[in-house]
Formats: sequence, structure tokens, C-alpha cells
Amino acid sequence: MAVSLRAKFFTACLLMAFTTGLLGAYAQWTQRGIGAFATRTYDQTFIAMGNLRSAQNGLLKLRASLEREEVRMRDRPAAMRSPNESLVLAAALPSMLAHLSVAHERGVSAAARASADRLRDRLLTLRDILRQRGTPAMFQALDTLESDFDGAVEIHAADASRDRREIERLTEASNRQTLIAVGLSAFAAILISYLLARAVLPPIRTAVSAARAISSGRLDTEIQTRGRDEVAVLLRALARMQASLVEKIGHINRLAAAATGQAELLRLQNGRFEGALDNMIQGLSMFDANGRLAVYNRRFEEMFGPPVDGARPGSLVVSGVPAVHVVPGTHNLEMPDGRVIALSHQPMADGGWVDTFEDVTERLHAEASLERMARYDGLTKLPNRTFFRERLEEALDKARERGPVVLCLDLDGFKAVNDTLGHMIGDDLLRVVAQRLLDCVRATDVVGRLGGDEFAIIQAEAGGAAESEGLAKRIIEALSTVFEIEHFQVAISVSIGIAREDGAPGETLAERATALLKNADVALYRAKVEGRSTFRFFAAEMDRKLQIRRLLELDLRTALEKGQFELVFQPLVDAGRGGVCCFEALLRWNHPVRGVVSPDEFIPLAEETGLIKAIGRWVLQSACTEAAAWPDAVSVAVNLSPVQFNNPFLAAEVVRALDVSGLDPRRLELEITESVLIMEDALVLTTLHQIRDLGVRIALDDFGTGYSSLSYLRRFPFDKIKIDRSFVSDLAAEDNIAIVRAIMGLGQALKMSVVAEGVETVEQQAVLVGEGCTELQGYYFSAPCAAGHVHGLIDRLRTVLPRCA
Repeated sequence: MAVSLRAKFFTACLLMAFTTGLLGAYAQWTQRGIGAFATRTYDQTFIAMGNLRSAQNGLLKLRASLEREEVRMRDRPAAMRSPNESLVLAAALPSMLAHLSVAHERGVSAAARASADRLRDRLLTLRDILRQRGTPAMFQALDTLESDFDGAVEIHAADASRDRREIERLTEASNRQTLIAVGLSAFAAILISYLLARAVLPPIRTAVSAARAISSGRLDTEIQTRGRDEVAVLLRALARMQASLVEKIGHINRLAAAATGQAELLRLQNGRFEGALDNMIQGLSMFDANGRLAVYNRRFEEMFGPPVDGARPGSLVVSGVPAVHVVPGTHNLEMPDGRVIALSHQPMADGGWVDTFEDVTERLHAEASLERMARYDGLTKLPNRTFFRERLEEALDKARERGPVVLCLDLDGFKAVNDTLGHMIGDDLLRVVAQRLLDCVRATDVVGRLGGDEFAIIQAEAGGAAESEGLAKRIIEALSTVFEIEHFQVAISVSIGIAREDGAPGETLAERATALLKNADVALYRAKVEGRSTFRFFAAEMDRKLQIRRLLELDLRTALEKGQFELVFQPLVDAGRGGVCCFEALLRWNHPVRGVVSPDEFIPLAEETGLIKAIGRWVLQSACTEAAAWPDAVSVAVNLSPVQFNNPFLAAEVVRALDVSGLDPRRLELEITESVLIMEDALVLTTLHQIRDLGVRIALDDFGTGYSSLSYLRRFPFDKIKIDRSFVSDLAAEDNIAIVRAIMGLGQALKMSVVAEGVETVEQQAVLVGEGCTELQGYYFSAPCAAGHVHGLIDRLRTVLPRCA
């Protein structure tokens, strides 16, 4: 039988009320028991104790009266004494017996009642004692009676204490049972609530789910309508509503299906048309004869935004969008936001027109970027070599009376910056150099970067040599100022070659531009050869010298292969013990046509072209091989070029030369120039330490003429320093002798040998030995000799010059 929600709630409330009533009744019952016990304790224990105390007080008063009477009778003569103790006792005894009777009746325990009985018997005995024995026996009986009173009081007190503990126990038990009853009541309430929820909530949830399904359009939900309570009535109403909606929607669908014939076909055609429009990569718009927008695609909306009336892409009749009338054909439109749109405008036969739009912004940017990349240097943003030639040909074509002037620039010291500080610092330096060059020229001049550290400038219609010279001086001054790059102070200089156009009649613009650049480059080479940080104007004689240099470079490239190099050896004399202690290996080039070529001429060329690496390797190997045949006390000194230190395998080449020749590493000295020190490269320092760890000695050549400092001598592993010949040649000068003394003192302080180069007279020898020089070298002892004369020279110097001191 179904139960209504109202009945369920009423039953639950009734059960909770019943549970609460039971809890209250139980609490009242337990409290009533505790109260009855407490009342009994008061009525019996405390009343009995009170009467016992009253009887005891009566006894104390009786004793006091008897003692006063005894004193009074003792002061009288014996004949006059008439004891009155019996009278006193007879007056106090009834009251005391009455109190003891009450104490007996109210006594809780048998012991308490027995104690009251004993006291009563003692009182009666006291009365008999007074009648028979007199006063002395009476006081002894009183002492016994008082002791019995104290015992009786303790018994009643113990009973009271026991009852109090029993009350406390009962109270605690009552509290505990009350808490348990409260917990059981709460549990019953929760259980009733749970059962009520189980009975009420499921049907309500069913009704809510059904209502939500109907509101969301799901009309196929099965609704259970069992029962007769209020929720069942609601579910039956929802089921009827769902059935009604299903029937009405079905009717609407049947009506719609009946009307979809032509409309479906029209939608299909429109869909295909819209799909074709929306998949075009160009924007499209079609206007009718009245100039109103009729059709546009998605790309059109992406490019220009939706039309003002909010029509969506594919709408076939859109009005209110103004059209832009242009001439038929293709045009580029520059938009306010910077975009460039290619517009193709085509009229239609009915008076309207069709426009297609393509965003060509990125394409134009890419084309411009490619053009910039092809014509401008990516680092400095200056015209590159190709565009610079084009500008030069334009300047030559526009020239009237005076042709343009070209300045070719090469940065001196830029390679050292790149090698020591890195390419990032080098790139930053090139950017700053480009800006300083732009600051030096006129607005009509052209500054370009030809590559690396090479720049060029076109002076269109220069006024004359003085104007070009002034520009060159401004550039040298601007680039000589120290650069601040990434917290580094960078110092470079620039060499400039200047050439003016003097093309011959009949030459093309390209030929004239090539000749002009070539002449400026020749003048630049002359400026670098003659000291750098300067400028030179082109002269025809320069071109001839350049051709000679190029021929010399070609011959130098094959000289090693053809065996044209030779080593000669100049002795170093030990100033302390005399005799030869070392030979310096010097390179000579025996050219088949030019004869002996000076090292000052071909060594810089070999360093510039990189040939010095292979030549230096040959010199090292040949010198070690020759020295291996010399006496053990004689070593060999080999010069190393700064370029060779760019080779990370230089130490390995030294090891190989020693291994192949069999030379003791202690008999090999390697001399480096002070230009190596400014490189301050970790590779240089590591390589020198690797070589010195082999036992090879390191000497600093030409000390005092370049970049030497105490910090370099401390950081680099030198064993020997060589005084440059420029200080030795004029020892009479006070400045030179002071420098020599300073170098001697420095060598002694750092425990380094000191060698004097360029000794040519006995006076120079005497001064140098006197100042403490350890080794001497120069033409005074011997000019460089061929390898075959070394042994004879050793013997001759030992015989002719046994001691230098």
C-alpha cells in the first residue's frame, strides 16, 4: 500500500518525539534514585551523628559539673562534705539517653547501632558506680565512656563517608548512562532521517531528471509512474506532457518534411556555391547594378571585416555595403593599416561588377627583403660589393667634368680584435665603424662594405685632391679614437687608398668601375706597406710594384717545394765561460732569378698569405736535424711567427721535430716576438706551457721595442730575454745604457738569461759584459754561416776567444 509523503514525515517526527520522551524519562528516573539515596543519607547518618554529638556534649558538661563539685567538697571539712554526684548525674542522664536512643534508631550500619547501645549501657553503669563506689571510680568510668563516645563518632563518620562515595558513584554512573542514552537517541534520529530520505528522495530525483530531460529536448526518456503519492502524481503529469510534446514535434517534422523539396535543392546549390567561394584564396565581392553588395566570401570578410549590416559569408542578397568604383583591371591598394591589396576589377553584363582581392603584403615584403639581402650587407646595413659597383657605375654615368673618387679602406688590427675578443665583439666593432664612416661623409657620398674589414666610399663629383684628402684625414681621426665595445676598449686604425676616375674613351661603365676599384686597392696596399694608419693616392708606379709583389707571392708558394730555402746559423757566445753556447737558425730564400731575397721582404708576405705555417714547420724540423749533429753543449734557437700560434697543434709539431731528429729538448730554444704577447689568447699561453713542459726553453726576442710589460713576463713562461739591437748599437747614449741596465736588473730579478743582439765592436762587448749580460750575439763574433761551417766556427771561437770577460 502506497504511503503519502505527509504520512512519512509525520511518522518520522512521531518516532523522534517518542525517542526524546524515553530519554527524558530515563534521565528523571536515574536522578530520582540518586536524590532518594542522598535524602536517606541525611535523614539517618547525619541525624544519628548529630544526636550522638549532643549526648557527647552532655557527657562533657556532666564531667565538668562533677569536677566543680569535687573541688568544692574538697575545701570543706570532712564532717561537712556531702557528695552530690548522684544528683548531678540524675539530672543529665535522661537527656543523654534520649539522644542515644535516636542515634540507635537512625544508625545506618549495625556497628553504628551497636555503638549507641554500648554507650547507653555505659551510662547506666555510671549511675550504679556513683551509688556504690563514689567519686574516684566515677571519673575512671567517665574516661571510659568518653573513649566509647569517640569510637561511636568515628563509626558514624565512616558510614557518612561511605554514603557520600556511593552517591558520587551513582551520580557518575547516571551521567555515563545519560550520555549513552543521548548517543542512542541521536543515532535513532539519524537512522530515522536516513530512512526518511531513502523513502522520499528517489522519487523526487526521478521527477527532477524527467523534467530536465524534457527541458533539454530529450523526449525519449522512460518515466516510471508507480505509486499513488504526490511524487507519483507529478511523474504521471510529466509523462503526459512528454507524450504530448513528442506528438506535436512529430507533427511539425512531418509538415517540414513535406515542404523540403525545392528548398533542400536550393540549399544544396547554395551550399556548393558558398563552398566554392569560401575555398578561394582571394577575397571576392559581387555588386549589383545599384552598387549594393550582393555576394562575398569568407576571405573577403577576413581581409576587410564583416559588412556593416552584419551579413554572413555566402549571403546572396546583401544591401547597404558601399562599393569602390575603379577602372577595370588590376590595381594595388594601400590600406590604412599598412597592408597592400591587389584588386582585380571586372564589370558584369547586367551592370554590376566583380572584385577579387589578394593580400600581397607579405610577398612584397619578401621581395623587398630579398632585394635588401642581395644589395645590402646584413651586418652593417651598408651597400654590399654588388650594389656598391652599381652605385659606382651610376656615378660614372652621371659624371660630367670631374669623375667620382673612390676610397678603399682596410682596418688595421681588426684581425687581432677578432682573434682575442671573439667574433661577436668584432661584429659590433664593424657596426660602429660603419656609423662613424657615415658621420664623416656627405649625404651625396656612398659608403659600402666590400667584405671582411674592407670598406669603400664613393665621392660623387669631388672638388679635387684636397677634398678627398680632407675626407681621408677625418676618417683616420674618427677611427683612431678608442671604441667602447661591450665594456672593452678597442683600438684600431685604418689605411686608405684613393683613386680618381680617368677612364679611357670607349671603355664600358663596368670596365671603368673595375679599373677605378683596382686603382684604389693598389693605393690601399701602398698605404699599408708604408706604415698603415695613413692614406695614399693612386699612381701608375704603384701598379707596377703591386704586380712585382704578386709575382713574388706566386714564387713563394712553390719555393718550399722546389727546395729554394736554406738555413744559416749565427752563434751566441757565453759571456761567462766563453765559447759558443747556441746558434740561431735564420731562414734564407735563394730565388733562381732574383737571387737572395731578404727575409724582411718575404717573411711578412708569407705571414699574410698563411704560407708561414708550412715554412715554419720545415725550419723547425731542419734546425733540429742539424743541431743533433753538434756537440751536446751547443743548442739551437728557432724563431716562431705569431701566425704559427693560431695552429692548435704547434706543440705536437715541436714534439715530432724532436722525435724525428733525436735532439734533446733541452738543446732547443724557441724565440717569439712581442707581437705574440698582445694576442693574450688562452691557446697561446697553453701552447707555450706545453712546449716548456717538454724541456724546451722559451726566449722573448727584440725585448723593449713593442708591447713588453712586467705582467707579460710574469704570465708567460720565458727563460730568456733578448735585448734588441737598436739599444746595443748606440750604448754611448745615456738613455740606451739606462734601458740596458734596467733589462739586466729585470732579468736577474726574474732569473732569466739576458742576450744582447747586434754586438759589432769590442767596446760594446766590454760594456755589455760589465753590465751582467749572459750571452752575446752579433757580427763582432760571426756573420750567419751555412750549416757546413758550424763545427769549424765552434772550434775557431773557442781558440780565438776563450773568454769574453
